[in-house]
Amino acid sequence: MSAGPGPEGRFRRAPEFRPATPPRTEGAKKRPPEVRPATPPSAERARKRPPGSNARSAGLATTPPSLSVVLVGFMGAGKTTVGPLVARALGCDFVDLDAAVEQRMERPVPVLIRERGEAFFRRAESAAAAEILAGPPLVLATGGGWAAQPGRIDALAGRARAVWLQVRARTALARMGGQLRDRPLLDGPDALSAARVLLAERTPCYERCAIRIDTEELAPGQVAQEILRRLEGTARSRAPGGRGGGTARANQNEGEASA
Repeated sequence: MSAGPGPEGRFRRAPEFRPATPPRTEGAKKRPPEVRPATPPSAERARKRPPGSNARSAGLATTPPSLSVVLVGFMGAGKTTVGPLVARALGCDFVDLDAAVEQRMERPVPVLIRERGEAFFRRAESAAAAEILAGPPLVLATGGGWAAQPGRIDALAGRARAVWLQVRARTALARMGGQLRDRPLLDGPDALSAARVLLAERTPCYERCAIRIDTEELAPGQVAQEILRRLEGTARSRAPGGRGGGTARANQNEGEASA
């Protein structure tokens, strides 16, 4: 009589232990999803990384800059497109000056110029740039007219390195795709003539930049790589020996001669 209950008890205990196994099996199946999410973000970032933004693949340094990098040049030169690529490679922030002004004034730049005038906009632009450059080193894309103010480039000495992205007037208009409503200074019956005159007026100020990149035949990623190479070369030339200062002065003299 006592043997019966024994096997029956064992049969009853077996089902009690079986449910303990599925949770482990189920848990083992759920682990991969917990580990997998760590991979897609980096892979996704690599897929979204624009061409030329990986400085390591080009053998370039990726340490944050000790000085800010200020991109100047005419409208359509590619400053806002190239700036984020350079900033990503350097490991620092990127700021678009026009966007910063719009955020402060709560109005688009074209509207601000039409309502308050270009002089008012330039003052707001100057104040925003001064505050931005007073912070940690970053990459700043300026508007086409910011660097055209006398003494603006020279005032960056010791605080930032100015890079002029060169572009012809016809190329600039082509890059803008004929959308000139956001370009009040070119929104007229003859945009090409207006662009040529404006570019000619601003060029003497642009020429005071120590670094110049001709963007005519280059894609944004190639422009970014060239900027990084030139920045690295400038940093090396500033090593003991004083070669960097001579190069900067030579470019300044060239700018004064062309003015």
